[in-house]
Amino acid sequence: MSCLVHNKRVKLFSDLAMHGGVSFVSELKSLSPLWNGNDWISLPDERLALRSFLGQPDFAALMREAGREAMALAMSAFSATPSEMVTFRELFYKTPAYLHLSMTYLTVYPQTSENGRKYQISLRGLCPPDETDLFFTLGHLDYLLHFFHLRKSVVAVKKVPFEPSKTLLSQNPDIKQSKSKITITLEINEDRAEEFSADQKIKAYDAYVRSVLEKTQELIRDKRDLHTAIEYLNVANEQLERELRANKKELMLARNIQKGFVPARIPDWRGLQFWVKFFPLSEVSGDFYDYIPLGGHKLGLVVSDASGHGVPAALMTAIGKLSFRNHRLDSPAEIFRKVNLDLLQYVKRESYLTSFYMVIDSEYNILYCSAAAPPPIILRYKTGTTEELLSRGTLLGMFPDAGSLLKDSSTALEPGDKMFIFTDGLIESISTNDEPFGMERLHAAIASTRYMAVQEASEHVMSVYNRFILGTDPRDDVTVITVMLSQHTEKFNQLVTNARTAQHNKDLYTASSLLAEAISIFPRHPNTLYLYGKVLAQNGEYARAMEILQHYINLQPYNADSYTIRAFCSYRSGLPELARDELKRSLSLRTENPIALYNLVVISRKLGFEEEATEYLRQLKKIRPNWKKIQTLF
Repeated sequence: MSCLVHNKRVKLFSDLAMHGGVSFVSELKSLSPLWNGNDWISLPDERLALRSFLGQPDFAALMREAGREAMALAMSAFSATPSEMVTFRELFYKTPAYLHLSMTYLTVYPQTSENGRKYQISLRGLCPPDETDLFFTLGHLDYLLHFFHLRKSVVAVKKVPFEPSKTLLSQNPDIKQSKSKITITLEINEDRAEEFSADQKIKAYDAYVRSVLEKTQELIRDKRDLHTAIEYLNVANEQLERELRANKKELMLARNIQKGFVPARIPDWRGLQFWVKFFPLSEVSGDFYDYIPLGGHKLGLVVSDASGHGVPAALMTAIGKLSFRNHRLDSPAEIFRKVNLDLLQYVKRESYLTSFYMVIDSEYNILYCSAAAPPPIILRYKTGTTEELLSRGTLLGMFPDAGSLLKDSSTALEPGDKMFIFTDGLIESISTNDEPFGMERLHAAIASTRYMAVQEASEHVMSVYNRFILGTDPRDDVTVITVMLSQHTEKFNQLVTNARTAQHNKDLYTASSLLAEAISIFPRHPNTLYLYGKVLAQNGEYARAMEILQHYINLQPYNADSYTIRAFCSYRSGLPELARDELKRSLSLRTENPIALYNLVVISRKLGFEEEATEYLRQLKKIRPNWKKIQTLF
């Protein structure tokens, strides 16, 4: 039976990680104590929770910061002695008690040299301490040194019960392994009086007592006013909570609506791959993006930023989205002119948009225009150089004559090239020194992604950005779309062609293998995903087929046949209820769908829904009165 440990350390660490911009969502979801509110968890759970962060580059710093926070909180909450009367030695010997507030399974042994210059702490426990305990304890000691302004003092790790990391070895070359304990030493180099004279203690204590008595008298004197104020505050707080709950509900509704018109992902298109990073400042965003097919050989891509934040900005993005969708033209400047007129008519200059729009054709020629948006950056694969796509334009929704200031420009992509399109929230974010991230740093971050894939490049740029702003709160929505022209387009096309030939020849195993390789090149190519799911279903690989078709539906949700194939796989897998639901989705997208209707009759009868089966049969006879398969239903 494992012992229970206090959950405070896990909570402190995860709070610091999230506040610092380090978002480990998948790890945090596994830490059930963070979500159920328990103050105590089992030792294995505590270890698992903290070790899930070990691979992160900021782990040591954040763990140490959690230790400092815990020590500060413990000293402020549990120290009854005035700080003027506390010596370093006294607080050092209280360290075990403070550590035990959040590390209950360890025993702490403090020791001091005779001259009061060298201090040592040993950690032992029910199981050998690990790196989480080490860095957390170092944070406690950091705060002690900070509290006494001992800046020249040295903290060294002497023994650890685990394999020392390279970071620890570089900082402590004399470190040794121990079977069961961690040993940490402090060398105090500054001259500081460890003891106060009797007169100093009496004076400090008298001053402390006087201040406490004065505050007590004030509280007694103001007791009635305090009670009255508390009552008023309680009433006001209840009203505020009701309003906040109502506002929260409305914001969540607005967020769900906005999520419906901002695509979660952009499909691969004719050799182009896309990766989106979208970070709203609040529940709803003033940024939005969209991809707009313009016939079979051209694709439009727009990234916009509405002025302001919150719900007003979100409403502006909704109007902008509809306007861009309504004007499917080959000229971005002409699209901007029409969108500008729409916004002037419906928004009345209450808000405006900055936007970048590009139209790319099947030869990867790009026609683009910018309406006061930050210039996108292209990284040329051949040379490793970066360039900005500058274009003349102005705000949309503010000036009736904006059309005269809008002009198209052009460029082209070559295999391996990457384009980064972003809103100003990225480059205007600031560090703790009030220094903006800026275009120069962005160029440098992008240049280092020359040999990276599209997702890796996008994640790298955002990691550079997150490290820069670490410790500051965001001030604006951030959107970054990375576009890459793959170098493997010809290989992909050949794989798909060979797969179609194999499928036609009933060689489903070969077709499936070729399509799996093709999907590894372009994992978001809708037509290939659909074909792969269909081949898998024909080959009897029902679970895998349903998984692939779900990826397809996430990109193209309006193909009725994809749901029909999933229904077939569900039925063959012994899941008739799921098959029935999939067929209903298919029928909602194509009402005159004889295959879906026929199978709904069969499955509804099997599940005992006779009236439903009769209605589906009536619809089937109406659209296919002479279909021979109908006779099998009687």
